[in-house]
Amino acid sequence: MKQLLLLILSISTLQLVAQDYQIPRNEKTELAEYVEVIEDAKGTASELHQRALEWIKEEFKNPTQVLQSDDETTLEIKGKARFRITFTDKKENTTPAGFVAYKFTLQFKDGKFRYVIDHIRWEQPSYFDVSRWENPDDSKYKEEVWPSYVEQTVAYFEQLTDSMVEFVSYPEEEESTDW
Repeated sequence: MKQLLLLILSISTLQLVAQDYQIPRNEKTELAEYVEVIEDAKGTASELHQRALEWIKEEFKNPTQVLQSDDETTLEIKGKARFRITFTDKKENTTPAGFVAYKFTLQFKDGKFRYVIDHIRWEQPSYFDVSRWENPDDSKYKEEVWPSYVEQTVAYFEQLTDSMVEFVSYPEEEESTDW
């Protein structure tokens, strides 16, 4: 009886953890996608574009491979990147579980910019959108693993987007040379 109670409690805890982290989806396609317009960015479109390029250089280990295109006439940056996810077993052993790959687009106007992060997929032989990790009705759903992948993915993109918005929107104040 105690084992049954513990099993029910652990399942409900896993469901609560998974519910705290949700991967946003495109309303039309139902695929994973992060989209936001930052309305209060400081600077011209060109300045924001330049700061975004600087952010890419600082954020990614190999920015030349991440940056796919940089159109200076339309002020649009496109890139692709990936990050590692891990699996932690009951004995707290952590093993690599593959990579999550994604594409991003940054567009700029005076005083604002927009980012779109899409094509977010778990690298598998066939296309595997990460939003599938949240579907317990999926035939391959793994209750002991997939909520952890959702948590890692959401945490990664929260850190990434927070870093981007902070870096691009609000330039560092230059120190005055007046004394």
